[in-house]
Amino acid sequence: MKQIPWGEISRNRLNEIIPVDSYIQLKNVSLDIYGRTLAEVFTIDGLNINEKMIREGYCCFYPFQNGCYHYRPLEDQAKEENLNFWNDPDFVLPWDFRRNNTWTKF
Repeated sequence: MKQIPWGEISRNRLNEIIPVDSYIQLKNVSLDIYGRTLAEVFTIDGLNINEKMIREGYCCFYPFQNGCYHYRPLEDQAKEENLNFWNDPDFVLPWDFRRNNTWTKF
């Protein structure tokens, strides 16, 4: 199972869309069960970053979070077109990767 190089590739794509120090707007802000911030991210010209990253195959729809199901069709399109990590036969969904790997900190 591998996650490399997709985390870095996705981060680089995100930095292309919204470079460091860009102005963004957060909508539908809430917290998940772990206290992490959840939000839709928009550029100043109204581009929905969440939708763009999913549609381009750089991030996944998360089926375990309420309120995210409108992203599923975008992910389905990316899968059908084999975009980015959906074109990688060794790609593992992040939550499956975390569940199946134990980490040791040195």
